[in-house]
Amino acid sequence: MTWGQSVNDEDTWVNLAAHALPDVHIVNAGVGAYNSANIRRSMPLFDDADAIVYLITYNDADAAIDFLHMGDRAYPSLWILRYAGYASYRAGLPPEGAPLATEDKERFFEDLDALAADPRVTFVGFAGFALLDEVKARYPETILIEPYTNSVSYIDSHPNAAGHRQIAQNLLPHLEHIREARCPNQPTPTPTPTTN
Repeated sequence: MTWGQSVNDEDTWVNLAAHALPDVHIVNAGVGAYNSANIRRSMPLFDDADAIVYLITYNDADAAIDFLHMGDRAYPSLWILRYAGYASYRAGLPPEGAPLATEDKERFFEDLDALAADPRVTFVGFAGFALLDEVKARYPETILIEPYTNSVSYIDSHPNAAGHRQIAQNLLPHLEHIREARCPNQPTPTPTPTTN
């Protein structure tokens, strides 16, 4: 989702936020199909970051997939599994709230425990998403934002460009607060006057 599947790079919520906060260097570290295990393993790549925002989404509690050793089968296998699961979910199977067969919540919460130990990390997720209710109960600082309502298609629930704008709009006040709290040396930009 953060990576921006099916939208142009400039339309991702991360790049929209970067445009709104020009004094902050924002990196889109999203990778398609990554889950919490992948995020946890990639943390050493961002040792110099002042703040890290982790947008938790529907696949983050999925069982870890070893992309490195799957070769050409990695992405087709994953997408077949995800789309079959999502189509079943849309059809009411399994019942709402029931865990998907691919979930590994024990590993997911172990990953979040490790990530939460890093004071730079802020968890963010969508209000009304059952998994985020559990995350918020365990990590009260988790920021819940309104879910986006514009997706690529009925089957592909990733946000389209309008959905990314919704995410950016809902998250921007929180990002400004994170900047003020974690990047105290960053000046607050003065709005540029506009003329008509």
